[in-house]
Amino acid sequence: MKISADVVYFLQEAEFQSMAERIRNFVINAFRPANRGFSRLIQRNASLASSGKSVAAFRRPLVLAPHFDDELMGAGGTLLFLSAQGAQITVCFITDGSGGFRGGLTREELVIERKRENAIVSRELGYKSICMDYEDGALQSRIDSAKESVLEVVRRVQPDVLFCPFFFDHHADHRAAALIAVSALLNGGFHNLPLLCYMVGAPIPPQYVNAAIDISEFVGRKRELLYVYSSQTEMGFHRVLDYNLYNGIIYLRKRRPAEIFHRTDALRYDGLIRKFLSSLSRRHFEQIPILY
Repeated sequence: MKISADVVYFLQEAEFQSMAERIRNFVINAFRPANRGFSRLIQRNASLASSGKSVAAFRRPLVLAPHFDDELMGAGGTLLFLSAQGAQITVCFITDGSGGFRGGLTREELVIERKRENAIVSRELGYKSICMDYEDGALQSRIDSAKESVLEVVRRVQPDVLFCPFFFDHHADHRAAALIAVSALLNGGFHNLPLLCYMVGAPIPPQYVNAAIDISEFVGRKRELLYVYSSQTEMGFHRVLDYNLYNGIIYLRKRRPAEIFHRTDALRYDGLIRKFLSSLSRRHFEQIPILY
């Protein structure tokens, strides 16, 4: 077997390294070509056509957002697109927003400020806001109550699509919102209502991304509206926009910003969540990467 120049170099340098470091470097060098090939395979298989045309058919979208600003981070460009198509958009905010960056404000003052910011965003984007005011950060303990509240909203709005967070997320409120959405729809008999599950605080694993929407026409406006939520700029909204561009490159194979989704319905989403959670212990969620 021919020994490559990389291996020879490794052997020459190895005497100056600890045994653990030698093994580590050898494994990295040995598997680097395979890793590059795997990455190319993932990108090739991940290529999607923009879902804009199919999404444009929705006329009464309902967005379930755990916090003020999640609607923009996860689906702002898509909502701007739908608004331009004449859709009647409703956004249901589950928590009061009191757990965000406070900047010297009390929790009560922060709630008032975030609702003031949302009033501007909702007017500018053109959606109706519903605020449920569950305590920010404690949503996991209020799932049963919140799902009944959300079901009431669904019955009142009669949406033709529901946007909600993807359940694989670092923030406990985001995960709870996904469970609330599924439970509300199943309890209310809305088994087949289309769901568009968006990313907020962690990437959607590639195998679950099956819809991507080119938002290049609306990304500038999305940026402006994100910064209306000025109390939360410490969140790092620029990273949201960076990820939009990254997702366009990966999933649309174009250097154009995109928002990505897992498109499904309540029955299939419930099965997916149950299967996924049964394979994890609670501590695994501590290892989910934080983006923002």
